Amino acid sequence: MVKDNDQIFLTLNGHFWPPGRTVLRNSAGNEVHAHITNYQDRYYGGSAMIRLYHFDLARGVIDVETFSPWLLAQRKLNVLAEQEILRSGPLDYFSVEIDFAKRFAGFAPVAEPKPRPAREMVIPGTVAYWRFDSRDLRDLSGHGNDLVASGTPSWTSEHHRSQPGHGSVFLDGAYFKTVPGAPLNKATFQRGYTIEAFFKLPADFNSSHAWGALLSRLGTGRDAGKTGDDPSEPVATLSLSDGHALQWATFPLNQNGISTAQDVCLMGAYTYDRKIDKTFYGWIGDVRIVDRPLAEREFMVRR
Repeated sequence: MVKDNDQIFLTLNGHFWPPGRTVLRNSAGNEVHAHITNYQDRYYGGSAMIRLYHFDLARGVIDVETFSPWLLAQRKLNVLAEQEILRSGPLDYFSVEIDFAKRFAGFAPVAEPKPRPAREMVIPGTVAYWRFDSRDLRDLSGHGNDLVASGTPSWTSEHHRSQPGHGSVFLDGAYFKTVPGAPLNKATFQRGYTIEAFFKLPADFNSSHAWGALLSRLGTGRDAGKTGDDPSEPVATLSLSDGHALQWATFPLNQNGISTAQDVCLMGAYTYDRKIDKTFYGWIGDVRIVDRPLAEREFMVRR
């Protein structure tokens, strides 16, 4: 564990005496300081000895001292106790020099990546692409699948560092729907599809917020000529369970036929029997729909 994880640069070890320290090399070729800190063989089983490590980032050192607060609080001490008040030997009182920036460079956080232009996200087969780093609700794929808001969404700068657009919209009762006549409303995706969405759930997300949809169709299974299961369910929905799990449910083309009647595509709302039943609670960032299965290298997420 220590050798193969470069972020471990210091280990404190015990239950073995006497105290000791050495410097090892890990798999990345960097120093790992290993210290044995144990005083149970000393007077009074260690006299409640403690060790302090002072990290001085300006000086590039760790200053170490070892002493007994319990003995310091005593009014009278015998000869053995006096020797244990402050341990001043080279294994108990010392400084370790570390160039912190250089030592941690291998796993230091990288700078925040810049937003990626929307045009780079419109890959072949893109049907619709929406992002919320502005209040522009147009379909950035250029296909006219623009959105209109129902309720009052809140635009925020919240975003995942791998997200193309650096913004999101917070939904709590509000949702979006495609404009009438949007091409997406009648799409049947004969060649398959890929749906991608960046989203984040609030800390207080609970079972009362479950089954709000990130993306869904207003049309029902009944509208699409389906008779199995519950035909009042939407033709397709990407929802979140009360266990924070994503669930994609759809009536596929190859069962019981399909209707090409136009429906509305919804973002942030789940419908039942063509009525808004539950809205999504949380942040939604970039959303993209492509009319084919994508290879992993084509995903929006930055690798």
